[in-house]
Amino acid sequence: MTARVITAVPLSEDLEKKLEKTLSDLTGETVFLKKSVDPAILGGIVIQMGERIIDGSLRRRLSGLREEISGRILAEKGK
Repeated sequence: MTARVITAVPLSEDLEKKLEKTLSDLTGETVFLKKSVDPAILGGIVIQMGERIIDGSLRRRLSGLREEISGRILAEKGK
């Protein structure tokens, strides 16, 4: 199985091997990484395996935080 892995900076060889092993253990299949670097995710990692996407990027977390804060502000204004 191939896992597309996106990081903000290149992964070290040690981290690549650990990630391959972890994903292989989770899926029960041999997983090979197709790596790419995208500074736009700011930090963290995005993994896509088939239809499954695991988004642990800093960009997504900041977006979620922004939505939460906006929702609270709107809720306060509505009171």
